This record gives sequence, C-alpha cells and structure tokens, in this order.
Amino acid sequence: MARRRATAGGRAATAPTSSPRRRTWQEEEKRFASRWAVEANLRKYSSFVGFPVSVDGERANTIEALWTKAKSEVSDEEHAEFFRFIAQDFSDPRYTLHFAADAPLAIKALFYIPESHPEKWGMARMEPGVSLYSRRVLIQPRSDKLLPDWMRFVKGVVDSEDVPLNISRESMQDSALMRKLSSVLSRRVLKFLQERAKKDEEGYLAFFREFGQFIKEGVCADFELKSEAAKLLRFESTAAEPDTLVSLDEYIARMVPEQEDTIYYLVAPSRASALSSAYMEAFTKKKVEVLLLTSTIDEFAMANLMSYAGKELVSAEKAKLQVEPDAETPAISAEDAGALCTWLAEAVPLVSEASLSSRLVDSPAIVVGHESAAMRRMMGMVEAGRAPELSPQRLEINGRHPIIVGLAAARSERPELAKQIAQQVFDNALISAGLLDDPRAIVGNINSIMAELLSRPTTQPESSS
Repeated sequence: MARRRATAGGRAATAPTSSPRRRTWQEEEKRFASRWAVEANLRKYSSFVGFPVSVDGERANTIEALWTKAKSEVSDEEHAEFFRFIAQDFSDPRYTLHFAADAPLAIKALFYIPESHPEKWGMARMEPGVSLYSRRVLIQPRSDKLLPDWMRFVKGVVDSEDVPLNISRESMQDSALMRKLSSVLSRRVLKFLQERAKKDEEGYLAFFREFGQFIKEGVCADFELKSEAAKLLRFESTAAEPDTLVSLDEYIARMVPEQEDTIYYLVAPSRASALSSAYMEAFTKKKVEVLLLTSTIDEFAMANLMSYAGKELVSAEKAKLQVEPDAETPAISAEDAGALCTWLAEAVPLVSEASLSSRLVDSPAIVVGHESAAMRRMMGMVEAGRAPELSPQRLEINGRHPIIVGLAAARSERPELAKQIAQQVFDNALISAGLLDDPRAIVGNINSIMAELLSRPTTQPESSS
C-alpha cells in the first residue's frame, strides 16, 4: 500500500505505508471493483502508459504504443495487429500514415485507412475513428474534434503533449488548441492521399472507388478544405475508356482553346445515357472533353466547388458552345422559325419561350436554363415522394431536324396532330434533361399520335397490267 506526500519542491510523491486504509463497498458500487470492470477501464484509458499495469498479477496493458516509435522501427505485422486492435477490424489496413511533428504543435500520430467501410452497405453512419492521447493517456476516445466528419473513415491515434491531461470536455468543444490540431491533422491526411495518388495511381483509384463518396462529401461540406479535397476527385470522361477515372488536373492538361478556361461536366444515370444525351452533341462535334458524373452527390460537389485551379465548372446543359450548321441539310426559313417558336410557346402549356438552337446536331429540341434534376429528386424525397411542380421551361429547337421541319408544315396542315407532336417533342426534351418525373404521363399522348397516323389510309401501289 502507498500514500501520497509532498516533497520540498512542492511536487507530489508516493511512499509505502504500513497502515492500509480499508473501506466497505456500497452494493451499487461493487460492479466497479470487478476484474472485468477494472480491466475494461485500463484498456480504455491506460492501454499505452509507459509502465506495466497488472490486475491480480496478470499484465493488463500488453499493446505497445506504436506511435511513439520511429517509423523504421515498426513492422507491417505490428501495424496490422495495432490496426485491428484500435479499429476493431479483422483485415489489414489499406494505407498507413505514421508521422511526428514539433511545430506548430508537438504531435505523434498513427493513422490507418481500412480496406472497406460499412456505410456502402446501407449501415449506420460511422463514428469518428481517431482517439486523442496526451503522454499516452487517453483524453477523448473517437474524438469528433480531430478530423472533419467526412474523414470518419480514418482510424488511429493522435498523441500531443500540448494537450493538458486535465482538459475538460467543455474546453475541447471550443478550444483554439483543438482547432489548430484539427487543421494540422486534416491537411496532413489530404497531403498523404495526394502523394499516394501520384506514387501509386492504380492503388489510389482502388481507394477512391471505395471511399470516393467521403471525398465528395468533403467538397460539399468543408469550405476550408474543399480546394485540397478536389485534387483527390476522380471521374469518368469522354476522353477516357469506360471505367477509367481521371482527375481534374488531367482534364485541364487536355483542354482545347474553345473551352475558354471552362471545365465541362454532365450528370447522367450512366456513361451510356450521358454519351447519347442531346446536350453532348456540340461537345462531340467540336471534340471538347466532358466529365461524366453518374452519382447524385457529384452534382452537389461541382455546385459547391464552382471552380478549380482558376477554371469555372459548368454543366454541359448550361454551356454556350455553338456548332456550325450543316449547309447541306435543309432547314426551315427564318420567318417560319419565328412563327413556329411563337406557336410552340402557345401550344405547349409548359413552354415559356422557344428559340432556334445553335448547339444541336442530331436532336430536335432541348430545354435550357432548367433547374437541377438532382435537386428535384431530393425535394421529392423530402416531400414524401411528391416532386415540386415543374415550372415553365425554355425550349431550343433544331431548325434542321426533320421533325421540326415537318412540324412547321403540319402546324397549318394538321393542327391537332401538330399540337400532339409538339407536346411529345417537349416531353422528350424533359426526359433528356432528367426532368420528367413520371414517364407514364406521356404514354397517352404517344398512343394518340400513333392512332392518328395509322388512321389515315395508306396509298396502295398500282397493280401492273
């Protein structure tokens, strides 16, 4: 048994005593004295203290504090064992980041990135994975103050002697020290991932396919770090083979003069649907690269990022790229085009205005300046499946497309059929823009058009005598 005493220098010390003090445990307190409870608390708070701790003669702290050792002194096997202990994982880590710093703070850190994560299977949102220590003593397990929430896939420990052992939870919630510590650690993780992307592109792409949603979440939610996080983004591209991902820097290196410092992207359900989109026609014609975004969060990431390396991020749906018309393809006259555009705005209820397009090649029409399809889907989920009412749209028509040429003539020759076709042209444009919430709504109009066309007698060929 030992007792505390004060030394001449005012420090506390311990000394053996021959008269141990005894006390009787209250019934409700006995659970704290059980071996299981003592060992659990030791594992939680004192697993890594620099001296042995025993319970009933057995060593309780057997895991070594690897972050206190030099990187060269720690083997891969030790890292794997330590990772499994702190992350409660059974696999080996995908990445290991082991570093120390003396400025601006004294830090020793050991971070791991797992092979996989449970959120992709629809499981609950992961808790923060990094614990804070000071001089090997646990200060806060799974701290939400060390790394931003979108880095919750990172597991590990941080030990900083600048953090006092007696810091309170309230002080940690609003502490300049903790904010500085978080900034240093977050930027170090980003720098590490950027280095991995350069040194091992294939390995990084495997990481991004697994954890890319967290990087995109960071671009959406973290104003301070979004520019650095954007360097880690990867997307499919019209200039790359299917399933090949490219960075924004790679895209910039291939830009052509027609782009005028603009990075173009298109959001679509799949690569195939993006390539067949009416909004891609001008880009295909002029051989301008477009990033292909196939996830809903991609659009929000681009909207939050807005620009990268001085280049504006613009959706292909809002681009002002123009193509030279094919002189050999017949087109409606300027007078007929003006009359048709005026008529379309009157004949189709949701067309606010119509105009000739300078970007279309193979499609009859598109809607322009429209709202985000992804935002409409999100609003629909918020409103229990009821998407907000579609506002009137601006329609651009291709004056050289056979449907538009025929529609200009049918407007006076067969006005009822012309109205039905005009409605269908508009509905098809909504589908291309991802704005048609219920495709079943257009089936009736399609059936009416087919019935009208088939009801007219066909001309029988004359029989030869």
